[in-house]
Amino acid sequence: MNRRAWIFGSLLLIGLTGYAAWSALKRPRYPAQSVTLTNGMVLRLVSVQHGSRQFDPFDPLWKQWAGRLPKKIVEKLKLPTATTLNLPTGEPPLGLWLTSSTIPAQGKYGIRIGDDLNNFSGPVSNIPVGKGLTPDKLHYEGQFFQVLPRRSREWRVRIYDNPYLQENFLHEFRIPNPLPPPTDPPWSAPDPHPTASNGDLEATLTELVVGPPEGAGTHNDPADRQARLAFTVHQGGQPTTNWVSYHVERIDDATGNTSDGNNWNHGWRSNIAYVHFSHWPLPTVEPWKLTVEFCQRGGFAEDEVARFLRVPIESSDAPFKPMTNRLRQHSVVVHRLSPARWNNSRANPPRRNLELELHTDATDPTNRWHLTVVRAVDSTGLDVTSNSWSGSDDKRSFSLHVATNATHIDVAVAVAPSRRLQFLAQPTVATPRNPNP
Repeated sequence: MNRRAWIFGSLLLIGLTGYAAWSALKRPRYPAQSVTLTNGMVLRLVSVQHGSRQFDPFDPLWKQWAGRLPKKIVEKLKLPTATTLNLPTGEPPLGLWLTSSTIPAQGKYGIRIGDDLNNFSGPVSNIPVGKGLTPDKLHYEGQFFQVLPRRSREWRVRIYDNPYLQENFLHEFRIPNPLPPPTDPPWSAPDPHPTASNGDLEATLTELVVGPPEGAGTHNDPADRQARLAFTVHQGGQPTTNWVSYHVERIDDATGNTSDGNNWNHGWRSNIAYVHFSHWPLPTVEPWKLTVEFCQRGGFAEDEVARFLRVPIESSDAPFKPMTNRLRQHSVVVHRLSPARWNNSRANPPRRNLELELHTDATDPTNRWHLTVVRAVDSTGLDVTSNSWSGSDDKRSFSLHVATNATHIDVAVAVAPSRRLQFLAQPTVATPRNPNP
C-alpha cells in the first residue's frame, strides 16, 4: 500500500469514527436507571431512543457503531449490519428498552409513559415488541410509543408485570423529556360544545371526558384512562337516534400526537349517542381535533333494504345455499346461516346462538360502507335483531340468538355509507376516585 492510499484510508477511518460518534452523541440523553424490588427482581431502564431509525441497544458496541454510518458506506465497505427496527411511516416513535432479572409470565411487561397530570399512554400496536435474552440471561424488551406528553419537562415510566395493568404495578422511573419542545402553540377551541355537519346529518359534541374506565370498581390506576364522547344528533333539522357515533377515526393535537379510538364501544343512552375508547387518549392539557365516523342503524329508505325470507338455519344434512339480493348498485349476499349452537337456558324463552354471515360488494377506499341487520325474526316469531358482529366491512358475521326450536329466519339487511364529522374541543378530566394510588 502506498503512502497516499494509507493516508486516505486513515482519514476515512477517522472521519467515519467521528461521524458515528457524533451520531451517537446527538441522540437524546437520559440517566439509565436500575431498581431492585422487594421480591429481589432487578429492573433496569437501559435505552430511550426517538426517530425513524433505532437500534437494538443490546447489540455489541462495534455493531451499533457501524449501524450509525450511512447505508451506502456500510454496503461499500461490507461492514456488518446493525439490528435496526422496522418502524412504520409517519411520526417517528419513541423506543424504550429495559432489562429484568425475571421473565414476565405474559412474555412482556406493561409499560405506560405519562406526566404528573396523569396523561399516560401505552405502546403502539403496529410495531412488534423487541424481546429476548441478553448474553448474561437477563430478559430484555423494547416497546414503542407515539402518544406522548410532549410539553412536559419530565416523564413518568410506569412498569407492570403484564401488558394488561390490572393493578400489577412494579415500579415507576422518572426521566427528562428527551424530545425537542413543540414549536406550535395549542389550538384554540372557543366552543366547549362544537357542532359539525355532513349533508343533512348534524351532531353536537356534548361531552369529551377522560377518566377511569367505566366499571373499573376499586381499580383506579392513573395510567388506566378512557375517553368518553357524547353527542346529540339531528337529521334534516330533526332529532334522530337512527345514527350511532360508531368510531373515533382519528385524534390529533398541536404537538404532533396522533391516535384513534380503536374500540367500537358505542350506542345510545337517554337520546344521547356515546362512544368510549381507551386507545390512547391524548394529553388533556390542550384541545383535540377529532374525526368521528357516524353509522346509520335505522330509518333506511325502502330501496336501501334487502329482504331475505325463510333463510334456513344450516344443518349437516342440508348445506346452505347462498342467497343474493341487490340494493341500488350493490349486491348483498346471505353467505351462510350457521347451525345453532349451545343453549342459553337462562333466556326467556331459552335461545341458541348462530352466526349470520353477510357479504357485499359495496366497498370504497374513501368511505366505509356498513352492513346492518335492520330486523331479524325467527320462525317462532321471536325478534332476534342484533348488530353484534365480527369480520371486515364487506364480510361480516352477525351473532343472533334464536329460539331453541327455530328452523329459519326472515331478515332485512341495509348497506349504507358512513359519514365523517370533525370537531375541535378541549377535553375535561374526570375526578379520579383515588388520585394517588
